Amino acid sequence: MTIEEMIRDIDSIDEDLVCFARIPFAISSEVVLTQQDSIKFGHPQYEYFLEILTIKEIVKLMKANVGFCDTNKTFNAILHYSIHDSYPGWMLI
Repeated sequence: MTIEEMIRDIDSIDEDLVCFARIPFAISSEVVLTQQDSIKFGHPQYEYFLEILTIKEIVKLMKANVGFCDTNKTFNAILHYSIHDSYPGWMLI
């Protein structure tokens, strides 16, 4: 599964999972979803990305603010949150 596919199918993904993505992070990066208690997932080409619960919150905010979920814009918001631990300024209304 890629980050793009994960965003598209986020409603069907268990919110207790954690996402690790192939680096460098891109919308086409492959992801591995794992349980919270196995957060020490060790693979040299993957890094911690975000918890699924956080990704779901960002997607929900995007849908509420924009009216739909544009995958590229949503990815940019998720990536920003992953790096900065905060929402991008353009998302705050």
